[in-house]
Amino acid sequence: MNASTTPAPNSEMSAFWNGDAAKRWIDHDERYEAQLAPLTAHVMSRARLRSTDTVLDVGCGTGTLDIAARRKLGTTGSVMGVDISARMLKKARVRLADTGLNRVAFFEGDAQVSTLGTGAYDRIISRLGVMFFDDPGAAFSNLANAAKTDARLAFVCWQARSENPWVSTAISAMAEHIDISPTPESGPGPWSLADPAVITETLQRAGWRDVTATPIHGDLHVGGPGTVEEAVEFVCATGAVFGPLSEAKKKQRHRAVKAITEAFEPHHDGTGVAFRYAIWAVDSHRSTG
Repeated sequence: MNASTTPAPNSEMSAFWNGDAAKRWIDHDERYEAQLAPLTAHVMSRARLRSTDTVLDVGCGTGTLDIAARRKLGTTGSVMGVDISARMLKKARVRLADTGLNRVAFFEGDAQVSTLGTGAYDRIISRLGVMFFDDPGAAFSNLANAAKTDARLAFVCWQARSENPWVSTAISAMAEHIDISPTPESGPGPWSLADPAVITETLQRAGWRDVTATPIHGDLHVGGPGTVEEAVEFVCATGAVFGPLSEAKKKQRHRAVKAITEAFEPHHDGTGVAFRYAIWAVDSHRSTG
């Protein structure tokens, strides 16, 4: 008989985050972090860290949230960041070394299936890192197993793409000149937890209680502070715009970039290109029984 060809859990996301997508993120890491700074602040506010907490950061990426969490802890608190991307973790370790902080470690693994310890963490946090599981129920069950009794879970995830014009504006402008296939809103990806009912049901089934998904809206600067041209350069080199743009013919690319620029120009607020974002800020506790 032939060997099973059933893919490993999260194999698609593992390939994605260990490939060119990770390289592009790292190449533009500082700009990503400047763009996502408001979301980092929301996670930190809701985590309610105590000085002695053991903290697990899920989908830690290049380590910004881990470092922010460690700065909130005392000498006995600690942070473990887990991510599926070896490339992102390499950057995280470099960033950590520059801080001189201790009691922070990074683990290359898949939070859906990796052994994370039993009853090991007081706080489990994530900034956009829990949206990429092919089996969210299994992932949150695994995280529940890693949590101490009454541990707190705090994460942010995107609301629907239609509620996030910082993404949809560039894609809509580009689509006038280039045929594109929108990122699916189901399955692993940025929109997988866009429905708060799905969040609540998934967490409750996985062993979490007191689940709340609070809608939060605000403004972010695309690629962080900068000019319109810098924001356009950022979106064209990253995310959902990069693939279709790089595959288009030269004239199409030129027209698409011009259209994105024109769409961005009215939104420059003197600091950067500002668009509204919409997230769910999710809070929960580990069930006691």
